[in-house]
Amino acid sequence: MSAFGTSDTGRPQSTYSGEVAQQFIMPTINVPSRRPFTEAGKGLGRLKLLVAGVGKTALIRTITQSCSHIVHVDPTVPVAMASKGFLPAKTMPNSPPISQGTFQITETLASTKPYPSWWKDSAFSSPTPAPIQPEDTILDRNICLVDTPGYQETCRPTDTMGQVSQYVESYLQKSRLDGLEDPDVLKTISGSGGLLVDAVLYMIPSSGLSATDIHYLRQLDALTNIIPLIAHADTLTLEQTAAAKKHIAQQLAEADLGLFSFDPSTDGVGEQHIYAASSELVSDSEVMDASLLMSSEYEVIAHLERICDEFVKRVARKREAGNEALIRDARGKIFTYGSFRLGVFGPGSDIDTLVVAPKYVTRADYFEIFPNLLKEMAPPGSITDMAVVADAFVPIIKFEFDGISIDLIFSRIAMLKQLNKDFTVQDSGLLRGLDEAELRSLNGTRVTDEILSLVPEESTFKLALRAIKLWAQRRAIYANIMGFPGGVAWAMLVARVCQLYPKAASSVIVNKFFHIMRRWPWPQPVLLKHVEGGPLQVRVWNPKLYKGDQFHLMPVITPAYPSMCATYNITRSAMTVIQQELSRGCDITDNIMLGKSPWSDLFVKHTFFTKGYKYYISVITASTDKEAHKIWSGYVESKVRVLVQGLEQHQSIALAHAFNKGYERRHRCTNEAEISQVQAGSFSFLAKDSDVKEEDFEQEGKIEKVQPVETKPDLSGIPGLKTEPTDDAHGLKTEENETQPGVKTEGVKSEDEISKAPSQIPKHNPYTDVFTTTHYIGLTLSEGAKSLDLSYQVENFKALCTQWEKYDAVLNSLNVQHVRSFNLPDDVFEANETKPQKPQKKRVIPNANGAAQIKKRSASEENQEPPAKRQQASVTAAG
Repeated sequence: MSAFGTSDTGRPQSTYSGEVAQQFIMPTINVPSRRPFTEAGKGLGRLKLLVAGVGKTALIRTITQSCSHIVHVDPTVPVAMASKGFLPAKTMPNSPPISQGTFQITETLASTKPYPSWWKDSAFSSPTPAPIQPEDTILDRNICLVDTPGYQETCRPTDTMGQVSQYVESYLQKSRLDGLEDPDVLKTISGSGGLLVDAVLYMIPSSGLSATDIHYLRQLDALTNIIPLIAHADTLTLEQTAAAKKHIAQQLAEADLGLFSFDPSTDGVGEQHIYAASSELVSDSEVMDASLLMSSEYEVIAHLERICDEFVKRVARKREAGNEALIRDARGKIFTYGSFRLGVFGPGSDIDTLVVAPKYVTRADYFEIFPNLLKEMAPPGSITDMAVVADAFVPIIKFEFDGISIDLIFSRIAMLKQLNKDFTVQDSGLLRGLDEAELRSLNGTRVTDEILSLVPEESTFKLALRAIKLWAQRRAIYANIMGFPGGVAWAMLVARVCQLYPKAASSVIVNKFFHIMRRWPWPQPVLLKHVEGGPLQVRVWNPKLYKGDQFHLMPVITPAYPSMCATYNITRSAMTVIQQELSRGCDITDNIMLGKSPWSDLFVKHTFFTKGYKYYISVITASTDKEAHKIWSGYVESKVRVLVQGLEQHQSIALAHAFNKGYERRHRCTNEAEISQVQAGSFSFLAKDSDVKEEDFEQEGKIEKVQPVETKPDLSGIPGLKTEPTDDAHGLKTEENETQPGVKTEGVKSEDEISKAPSQIPKHNPYTDVFTTTHYIGLTLSEGAKSLDLSYQVENFKALCTQWEKYDAVLNSLNVQHVRSFNLPDDVFEANETKPQKPQKKRVIPNANGAAQIKKRSASEENQEPPAKRQQASVTAAG
């Protein structure tokens, strides 16, 4: 545990919520059964912390859950009681958990490292070692967290104080060399730490110390170090917390009680602080919790490794059935990359995973065997939502494993017929003989590992990156496919700042990030190291050699050979938005560093829909089949950036800002007229969660293909509805809907009609489900814009999408239309957000004669050309 700011865990030790003070946060996650080892964790010695006061158990749970260096936590066990006081009980690490009573002292043992490989064979090895792990590793229980009983008004506080003091003192007596057992002597003289209670975390109510607390602290202060914490600080404002700290510090000074200092000053008297602890439960994303690298995700990786080995063995049998040596030694390798590999994996994130196989395994084998093998070897029901995309730019299998999203790509190693257990992909020579898809797949892991190797302090980098990633997501500038930097690009930008400030803390890195990137002389590239040549005849980023590389606006170059631009698709408008957000980040973090603003100000949600723009373009993809819609909407999403680039060329548009995600909706229709209205943008038939059941899709009678009715939607609304022209602030003629779009006016059969045609009644499901995905583009008009004809840009975009070989005019449709801010659907706003309102028309005030006053036009206005006639600029793709 460390002072506020950051800790060695790479996790923030404080957060803000409005005017709430800095706090230690109590996360809501489950205790993991096993985390991966960290280098910092392996270097930790032995530590025993005793917690007393208010909220003790919650604090211990926080430490075990949120510290990424703790790889395993044993069940809590009680300390045995003897007639002459408390003595440590020798309990088995795997003893069943025992409920903590009010008057019990309990111990929770945790591990950050394994014993040395020689320890398990040593005569001094622990009499109760941890069970053998999958890799034959014995865990060293080097962390001990001691929970103590509280004192109530109905019991004698002196009893509790005496028990806790005797517990601490018993270890002081036990630590004398003549009283230590051989293993304890070895640990002590080797510098690993001993059995002493190193510090007491004393939880104090905000009202201050009672006389009992002071008496308790005096007893403990004579035996060990005291770290005071204000409990339940989430209920206090900054001013209240500051006042409580000042009051408690004064009480401690008057009682002549010293505080433990985290400041390693040379004179032995460092700066002393009182810290605040929160009992508030917050979501992981709000505190950028690094503890999400939990056992569930790593169990999934372990499952995938076993499936990968079996996959390679099956291919080996298929290729050389009689080669027992090849089959016996056949194995594949699983590598992660992206956010998971970087240690900034967050809620809802995908785990980017690479399958590597020997040279005799082909991509065809992968897509033929691996999907079925996943379902065969994984626990029943654990594999869901599988999608195999063999012809993608990077061929991929997407699925969920026990609710965790996995993106699985493949590459073989053309140079090797067998992979060793310690095989890595860092050798550039392994890229020989690979096609472009395999090269792109393999380079994801290589780039991630290279980034981690190039930063001075990995923990500082990870915490700063987690902050920048959360900031980019909250500000809606995190999406490679929509023309913004993706996860790897943001990681490289943060890594470059870490290189420039190798000794800076994470908070300083975040502040410097905004200042440096705002002033970066684009298009000068961001490089973590010089671009290297290699053994292959492949393209390496070089604007002097390749003309296409000269058009990259904000080039961020990957460090692994062959170097590529990770931000090649950033648009001019996206660059403008990014620079605006960087300027905002500069101002906010400067105030944060001066103590004028809380960190929460940096992570305030974007205002794209609430205040961002008056005019929007909505791109609506629709399908009457769920699986077909995934493919169709995904393809259109990848082309939205092309529409944005076309809009940027329009003389009346100053900026076209694509929102970084689409909105998926599900509609239930009873006839083709309703389907047509949904395709045109109607929300009148949205399906409620309570009305939709998965079994509806299994029943007969569902219309698989519905011929869409030809419509002519334009950029001013849904066709067939009453509209009227109005003048907006720019003098641009637009049209708004005066009625709810998509109101049903036909297509509902009467009872008489149904009775005359019983054969037309569906046997099971009378509904057709229509799936839509809508992407929004905010528009800023050029100064003085008088017309807005987008028919050319929209027609080109439509042609690009509908000429796709997998486009099905019967199943799929595409519509592009104009939306005013006050006509945006409700589901793009959160509960606490205010939806823009339609401006009220100004009343015409009659003059003294009863006639309306008419403002005379100026001379400049009289000579202006009349505005061009507004043209329709949207068509239906499935006409």
